[in-house]
Amino acid sequence: YHWVRVVNGVPPTGDYSFAKYNKSVDIVKYTDEEYEKYLNDPGWTKEETDQLFDLCQRFDLRFIVIADRFSSSRTVEELKDRYYSVCRAIVAARAPALGDISGNPLVKEPYNVSQEIERKRA
Repeated sequence: YHWVRVVNGVPPTGDYSFAKYNKSVDIVKYTDEEYEKYLNDPGWTKEETDQLFDLCQRFDLRFIVIADRFSSSRTVEELKDRYYSVCRAIVAARAPALGDISGNPLVKEPYNVSQEIERKRA
């Protein structure tokens, strides 16, 4: 919500001028079958992954906030790694051919946990 100028006691009509900035992120959705086939990870349960994706949708990929709200004590880097690895696996699984996704940023520039930790340390 943002303030608007009232002229002569009359509030403005029409579209709110900042409404164009009210964007939300499109979060990848996966089915139970896709999870079983492509997304199993011994370090993560399905419930944790579901919670992560729910929080990503709710908080628009603000991983600091997501880490604060996440039920287990995982680091921001672990949460980012799981989110981006799941997205990359789903994009690859749904693509008709690997060449079709070679330009996708999730595939082209995968998230690197060690590089992110080193970057934050510097």
